[in-house]
Amino acid sequence: MNYYILTDEVFDELDKDLIDFALQSIDETEWTVTTTEVVDNEILSFENTLQLSLYTIEEGSFWTGDNTGIEVWELEEIKYLKGI
Repeated sequence: MNYYILTDEVFDELDKDLIDFALQSIDETEWTVTTTEVVDNEILSFENTLQLSLYTIEEGSFWTGDNTGIEVWELEEIKYLKGI
């Protein structure tokens, strides 16, 4: 699995069948994505769900609006495609 922060434009080019989790940022300019697809023009990439989760928690108001971020269990257990 690959873990990314992507621009809206890059996200639009992804194969949606290969995405496990996607959440659009509050301002709708970026995406948090877990996918089997390899992306080479990402904003950020992460080694695992923990790193991605910690990033979204640090930037919680940008991702969830309530300053909580995305928990590891959400990234691993929920097939969540908000905004698609």
